[in-house]
Amino acid sequence: MNSFCGNCVFFTCFAVFTTFFGKLVLHLDINKRSYNHVPGECGIIPNLPGILSLTTSTGGRLYMTTNSKNGISDNTHIFTFYPDNRTAREIEIRGAPPQRKTKPGPMSVAVDSNNPNIFVFNRQTGNVDVFGTNELSDVWEYRKSLKTEKFSGISALSASGTNSFYYVKSGVWSDNFALNILERTFSFPSGEVGFAKGKVVQHLTYLSSPSGIIYDSLKKTIFVTSFSRESLYVLKMKKNNIIASSKEYNIGCSPTSIWEDFDGSFLITCQPVRYLLHVFDVTSSAPSMVLRVVVPVNNETELSITQLYSNDGATISLANVTVRAGRSLLISNGNKILNCHL
Repeated sequence: MNSFCGNCVFFTCFAVFTTFFGKLVLHLDINKRSYNHVPGECGIIPNLPGILSLTTSTGGRLYMTTNSKNGISDNTHIFTFYPDNRTAREIEIRGAPPQRKTKPGPMSVAVDSNNPNIFVFNRQTGNVDVFGTNELSDVWEYRKSLKTEKFSGISALSASGTNSFYYVKSGVWSDNFALNILERTFSFPSGEVGFAKGKVVQHLTYLSSPSGIIYDSLKKTIFVTSFSRESLYVLKMKKNNIIASSKEYNIGCSPTSIWEDFDGSFLITCQPVRYLLHVFDVTSSAPSMVLRVVVPVNNETELSITQLYSNDGATISLANVTVRAGRSLLISNGNKILNCHL
């Protein structure tokens, strides 16, 4: 009897181990390769730092946060980018409290052409800072900071009004390297999608490692990318922020960010070979891919996916954000910006 029980325990443990190992191998995409493809002539934009996050106003102004050499950045690291001459101008912030320190992270502009607010997640304090913007100048007016412990760890946000926004957190263990690998490998739905209006926060749903979010006010729909599931979620909303329906689309690579173009399509920056991503402690030669994705109106129809850019890491590695500026793609990995003509 003891021998039988011992065999049961052994084979159970063996099955669990082999399942875990198989999932890990598939998760790391060891069987995948990345090939080079460019839409047109590409080149690094000189004298500009890399983009960490960005947002586009209704008037077409591109705001971006950039890398900080000392790890504690201030408002000198928030810029307006001018695509015509490929230059960036520092944002002047007025009305902020003395000795204010910020490490700017994800940000989003409210869809209000008359007096838009911009929400910026402050990685230094864990707050969401709110600024008033002006389409005619590079000046922001500090308005307030939204403070709640529930904002800690926000990885992306999307404004839905002058005082409200949707946000995602990548996972409950995102700061723990080993546990974060477990989250990603087994696609645990431990990442959060939430809504905030002022300091009032509402939980919406849990997803696996959400990496980007877009709210479309006309369609009343939230679009969320999932890194570990290589997916784009389409969440249709109804009153009181209740999810009416949810649809998951596979995009074939692990997205790191999503940006909505003016025609309603999305530019998704993604990682085609996950085991080379920097979260697994690799700092160079990680490939990058950019997709243009059109979401169908009918849920029964598949996505329209066009590969715009792919690189094995020699030109730009670990790309984390992409935006279209005129007839060019701007692709960044946080350290430099690659300009590719369309």
